[in-house]
Amino acid sequence: MIELINWILEEGRDSDDLGAIFTGVIERLVARGIPLCRANVSMPTIDPTAAVVSFRWSRDEGLTSASLTPEEAFGAQFRRSPIRYVMERNSSGERWKLEDPEVAQQFVLFEELRALGITEYALRFVPFSKRRTALQGAVLSIATDRPGGFTDAEFETFDRLLPAVSVVAYRIELSRVAVETLGRISVRRPERTCCRAGSGAATAKSFRRRCCSPICAGSPLSPTALRAMTSSSGSTSISNASATPLRSVAAKC
Repeated sequence: MIELINWILEEGRDSDDLGAIFTGVIERLVARGIPLCRANVSMPTIDPTAAVVSFRWSRDEGLTSASLTPEEAFGAQFRRSPIRYVMERNSSGERWKLEDPEVAQQFVLFEELRALGITEYALRFVPFSKRRTALQGAVLSIATDRPGGFTDAEFETFDRLLPAVSVVAYRIELSRVAVETLGRISVRRPERTCCRAGSGAATAKSFRRRCCSPICAGSPLSPTALRAMTSSSGSTSISNASATPLRSVAAKC
């Protein structure tokens, strides 16, 4: 199990494709013998054009995705859904055995799933940041058509993956919105020229007045200055006189 959790976290660090990661998780659970026939992950978004993003996997159709408007996400269908039922009760989730007709009658979705041969439907809500942000949390659900539903051990395996899956979903959604809303931002510093003009006292004066980059040519910590100190003394050191402009800069930054 730890190998699968590590895989989720590594993929979530390196990839922004939540659908591909979710599919990979489901396929690995199926390979472990867990009889999944449907699975879904949904989460709210701060994207102004959509209220919820959702990925659904099914054994027959593979992965599909959707971006839901506020009406689609929180309209009449949502108000009659097991998701609303769980969130209203501040619950982490529940399991429903749909082979029982009375259970299947609780929600329209259950009646539809039972008609498709689904025997158990389980749902988990994983909150983000204790619901302090607009991204309140992710909802994950799984279903099986095996008679009798999931075993407790199979469901425990699914449960143990939820923290890793939710962290990855949270990071990817924040990253996606940041990139699409703000554009790609280069983290490379532009070359500074404020201390390249002039020499001697003029350079030092310019450094103290305007420059707060230790990689600038006028800085006592610049590559050029460090190489000069090393070559002259055999070791790298910074004198009190050289450190004075640096302290001045630090006070201004």
